[in-house]
Amino acid sequence: MKPSRVLLCTALLAVALLSSCQPQPADGPFPEAGKVRIIRDSYGVPHIYAADEGDLLYGLGYACASDRPEQIFATVLTTHGRLAELWGEGALQNDLMMRLFRLRPLAEEKTASLENDKLSLLQAYCDGVNAALQERRDTLPEWVTSLEPVDVVAIALMVNIDFALLSRDSPVADMRRSGIGSNQFAVAPQRSASGHAMLSIDPHLMFNGTYRWTEAHLVTEDYQTVGAVIPGLPLVGLGHNGKVAWSTTVNYPDLGDAYAEEINPDNPAQYRGPTGWLDFERWTETFRIKTADGFEEQTRECLASRHGPVVAVAEGKAYAVKIAGLGEIGIIDQYMALARADDVNDVIEAFRTPGFNMQNVVSADTEGNIAYLYNTLCPWRDPGVEWDKVLPPNDPRAEWGKYISFDELPKVVNPESGWLQNCNDSPWYVTENSGIVAEELPNRLCTIDRLGDRGRKLTELLSADDSITYDEMFAYAGDTEVLRARLWVPALLDGYDRFAGRMSLAGTETEEAIELLRGWDYHCDADSTAMALFFTWWERGNFSSIDDASQISDDIKQKQMIELGAAAAELKAAHGRLDVPWGDVLRLRHGDKTWPLSGGGIFSVLRAAYVRRGGDGMYVSQGASYQMVVEMTPVPVARSCFPFGVSEDPSSPHFSDMTELYSRMEYKPVWFTLEDVEANAESTVELEVKSNSEQ
Repeated sequence: MKPSRVLLCTALLAVALLSSCQPQPADGPFPEAGKVRIIRDSYGVPHIYAADEGDLLYGLGYACASDRPEQIFATVLTTHGRLAELWGEGALQNDLMMRLFRLRPLAEEKTASLENDKLSLLQAYCDGVNAALQERRDTLPEWVTSLEPVDVVAIALMVNIDFALLSRDSPVADMRRSGIGSNQFAVAPQRSASGHAMLSIDPHLMFNGTYRWTEAHLVTEDYQTVGAVIPGLPLVGLGHNGKVAWSTTVNYPDLGDAYAEEINPDNPAQYRGPTGWLDFERWTETFRIKTADGFEEQTRECLASRHGPVVAVAEGKAYAVKIAGLGEIGIIDQYMALARADDVNDVIEAFRTPGFNMQNVVSADTEGNIAYLYNTLCPWRDPGVEWDKVLPPNDPRAEWGKYISFDELPKVVNPESGWLQNCNDSPWYVTENSGIVAEELPNRLCTIDRLGDRGRKLTELLSADDSITYDEMFAYAGDTEVLRARLWVPALLDGYDRFAGRMSLAGTETEEAIELLRGWDYHCDADSTAMALFFTWWERGNFSSIDDASQISDDIKQKQMIELGAAAAELKAAHGRLDVPWGDVLRLRHGDKTWPLSGGGIFSVLRAAYVRRGGDGMYVSQGASYQMVVEMTPVPVARSCFPFGVSEDPSSPHFSDMTELYSRMEYKPVWFTLEDVEANAESTVELEVKSNSEQ
């Protein structure tokens, strides 16, 4: 029999006191088995309570499908290679990639191999999704159907394809959008003003599509976790569980290679193998594409060699691509382990199970530990082969070995510096005296040697502050200094002061622009009146190859003063003034409204806000997609924000309530204890858990 509410309360309180005040539900919030309780807070975030994990995931599925049904099923269509049915010709390359890698057949194979207990958990999540859909079936488009475990598996498998092909070193990078990145940093107690470890989480992803985050809090009698959730996946991807917090950023192992297969000149259905001609795998895919007049169909013949799908054929060669980690389903296991982790060592060990094929991982726990892991499923490669080029298909040295062992991956635990940071930089820059030596790492484990502007700035901030407050964590996470301005503005001012007289620039727009830059602090806040000028000037020339003042000659300075004047004239023509607030230029669009933003635009700034051009302005489409700062007190204190609300329904009060905060670079509380959740509750529902057959 289950304990009474009084006994349950007493038992949980005793456990809390015996486990260093780890947070536990205080007064029996759990419904009986077969039911789930969902408390939504004042931002619409669901706090889901259940007696067991199956019921819990049912509740998560129900909540996500209540908020984001179209996002879930647009992602499902993406895994099928059918996104062009929604978005037209522009999605066709994405669809082709999914079909080439045969994601859905692979998902079916992996789903069939799942153990019954894991399959039942996925089914519970799907049942929750489908229950929510059933309640509002008449309001949903016809392509929002029903979710099955194979769909969840397909989404999980797609993550490794996406991130491998989004990598700058991908052999087919032109098939996918580019520009992914993230920030994360952790502070140990010796550098924390409060004496507690702290972690900042800040993934930079597209604001639309699969990786548009929401937030959820999941609680059973055994564990609880809160943070960022991708609708369609039954897990918290980034966040904390009351004992340890974790975050990830993209790293750069070599995860893909292209092989130039020789096509048989006498039989184009064959290619040369190690001992003779082999038949290509051949199949046909038909794509249905949305157009202004309805739909049209296109048929593509697809090929695959022993190395992988063929992405191009030219001059007697078929270029086949191989991706590391394709088919690894351990991502779900990894994140289920993170939900139950007790400390940073458990976070590291969660990734020992093969799953994610990449990601830097930074974590912090309530015991004051901080840790870093350079995670990857990178294969062993012969050092004698030029792996950064298209490979010869039948050289045995150009074949992959096993994954580099987990024990060989770079790790740092409790560095003497007291801080860790990674902004998509090389692992040896993760902290001062990291102990990671590039030359000692396995071949192709890391393909870049880089400390970019975001990492440089964060390193400056963390290394200079030996008593970092919780408020400073937010300030550092949202820092807006443009390091390129720190390099270039002094050069422009020096050039003007030295050469303006001989160039007759007095009283010109160049002089006006120079005076505006003189008073600038190099920050790209929404109210900055010099950032728009600097941005306009930079776009005229783009000097990203210049990294040091010694590279800026006098000739360059004089030429760029003239360009600065031209940029000033351009800005005046567009806005009627030179001192345009940056937030008038940099905007976030959501629904039928826009908001001003702080951020770099095209510059690598800690407050990430990357732009795309629209017919009527410049809008942020990618950047800080979910931000959380956690102080690892005995009951962790956290605040979070993301660009849009939890709901995709424009009529919901939670469609853009978070957008207002995001525009102002403010954060909301992440309520974790039952007392705080109930004190900030907007609504509570209790659901009966039903299987698909009962709905």
